Amino acid sequence: MVKINFDNLPEVVNEGFYPLLWDEHELEVLVGGANSGKCFGKGTTVIMYSGEVKKVEEVMEGDLLMGVDFKPRKVLGTTKGIGELYKVEQNRGDTYIVNKEHILCLKNVLSNEFVEISIKDYLNKGIIWKTIHYGYKVYVPMLCKKIYKDRIDTPISVIKIGIGEYYGFSVNNDHKFLLSDFTVTHNSYFIGQKIIFKTLAEEGHRYLVCRKVKKDVRHSCYDLLKATIRNMGFDDLFSYNDTETIIKCKLNNNDIIGVGLDDVNKLKSFFDPTDYWLEEADQSIDDDVKQLNLRLRGGTTFKKQGILTMNPIWEGHWIKKKYFDEKVKGAITHHSTYKGNRFLDADTKRKMSEITDPYYKTVYADGLWGVYGQRVFTNYVIEDFDYKEDDLENVFTGMDFGFNHASAIERGGFRDEDIYIFDELYGKGWTNATFIQAAKDYWGEDMYYFRIIADSAEPDRIKEWQEQGYKVEGAIKGPGSLKFGIDYLCSRTIHIHKTKCPNLAKEFPVFHRKKDRFGMETEEFEEINDDGISCLRFGTEPIWHDGMSMGTVGDYGGYDVLGYLGL
Repeated sequence: MVKINFDNLPEVVNEGFYPLLWDEHELEVLVGGANSGKCFGKGTTVIMYSGEVKKVEEVMEGDLLMGVDFKPRKVLGTTKGIGELYKVEQNRGDTYIVNKEHILCLKNVLSNEFVEISIKDYLNKGIIWKTIHYGYKVYVPMLCKKIYKDRIDTPISVIKIGIGEYYGFSVNNDHKFLLSDFTVTHNSYFIGQKIIFKTLAEEGHRYLVCRKVKKDVRHSCYDLLKATIRNMGFDDLFSYNDTETIIKCKLNNNDIIGVGLDDVNKLKSFFDPTDYWLEEADQSIDDDVKQLNLRLRGGTTFKKQGILTMNPIWEGHWIKKKYFDEKVKGAITHHSTYKGNRFLDADTKRKMSEITDPYYKTVYADGLWGVYGQRVFTNYVIEDFDYKEDDLENVFTGMDFGFNHASAIERGGFRDEDIYIFDELYGKGWTNATFIQAAKDYWGEDMYYFRIIADSAEPDRIKEWQEQGYKVEGAIKGPGSLKFGIDYLCSRTIHIHKTKCPNLAKEFPVFHRKKDRFGMETEEFEEINDDGISCLRFGTEPIWHDGMSMGTVGDYGGYDVLGYLGL
């Protein structure tokens, strides 16, 4: 068997994770994660958030780079080494040098779809594919002297230039930053590193990488694992089936399979899995984990293991009661907070320490289990109902844009005066192009027939959807519309499909009102983790604007609702 060099594994964010790399408990329950990075040739220049241009070898941990959305990208860590280098030449841009694991950010000039591909995979593509895939730059208003359109596309060529020094760094959020000529380039959690390490080092692994719903696997766990492989420099040792979300190790035939738990009986079709990772485990039920544990079988020289990762959103959650309160033999628990993150800058730590909302401070800053205060919604049912779209009236689709917040689409309809939410698409760290592609992958041609009401604060993103042929329009909103929309949702019983809409099901129990400095509730809402709820407000807006069963209209911030409706 080929000997693998693990000497240059990227550092993890929290040193407390290191013992877990070799842990042999049957189950690990973790809260937390980390990132790792990509490399450039010496002398390549990047744009700092300040507008300064700096060489990659001068970039330091804690520096702020310019992101594609003109917001800062924090350097979490740096690396350097010697390896095979390639020159990327651009017709309308600067030449830059990278190593073979570098991820190119390209655009298909015929379909306008965005692609991320390693140098190695790019070189294996045919001449026609290369001809229609360009690099692209962005227009940065505060830095560009010339007036460009929003993006500048440029043909590229990649040329091998031999052995040399490379320098790299990992950044937060979408892992994308800008070279000095505004060319977009890319950069990527401890569990991913552990799975790849064990897949290479121990023969006989078959990992199931799971989310509650299969559609969420591809753009989260699966993409993360692919990025981790490339970050670790092992891309030559794996093959990928993006359609089936399967990663196979060429050295030992170990594989990693992306699966959804929307039908746990499908797990029976996978022969002798040895390990699993359940991401966003708070969306699962106890039986999901039992079914996964039952599937682990086969004779192995290593300890078969399951891993659960989640946020501590609610102290009444079954995972807390079972694994943290009662303790289960063979299971180990671990949680971390921002305070243990060695790569966080002082400003981010300050902002985390200044969170005042009791719930979010408990969960996201202190890493403790959340206790719900006065909740806004008490009129909901989370269940796997049998109604389909054709069984409902006034079907609506709402869309909310995000990046650090989630980009989301929620679909629902009415039956017997109740609202039924039957489908969703949800993802964090998505550019608009990624959001559009995820929707295409999930709904296909059907989506062209949806009337979609989106956040009108993002007209440029709405236009991109419209240019792709989708019927997207901005919400009207207006003063007081947030309160009116929430009040309208509170006036109906809302049924949330437990399996198909797990993210919305997480938002409803924790959505609550702000408190004043005396601890008294106000009329304002804590607009955190409310992306799916925003979709419902936007999606139902045409219905309550048409005056359908609105109930009593109160004071909505001076917004003349009755006058608007002609009443």
